[in-house]
Amino acid sequence: MSELNEKQIDAVNEIHTAIVKLQRLVGDILTTQKLDLGKLDFNKEKTNVLEILYSVMKEFQSVTEEKKILLEMNFNKDVNILTDKDRINQVFSNLIKNSMDFVSKNKGIITIGTKDGEDLGIWVESKENVQTTFFFTVPKK
Repeated sequence: MSELNEKQIDAVNEIHTAIVKLQRLVGDILTTQKLDLGKLDFNKEKTNVLEILYSVMKEFQSVTEEKKILLEMNFNKDVNILTDKDRINQVFSNLIKNSMDFVSKNKGIITIGTKDGEDLGIWVESKENVQTTFFFTVPKK
């Protein structure tokens, strides 16, 4: 079996990206349906946010590299919250995905971390032409 050429590699990467998006969409639809029916179970447990974020950021690595968007974390220490690991993973995935739509290619920065030391937050900065900032917090308690 021979190695793939550049065009084939690009095609495989596009297929992979489409599959990931489709999987996420189907999962979101199923979760929304369960939530509407009151059937969504929450398994709250003490969760290390850094572990979740490393995993989520790895999922987006190829997209951020392709778009030349900097995806970074800014934590002074480990942050633990009482949450459902699957749900918070889904929240961060959706926020990062949506944030990518609001940052400029080649100059965009998405930072996840703590601001003012208390709550966990995600903020997006885009400095091309106009400063745009988005900030979302998740209480630790």
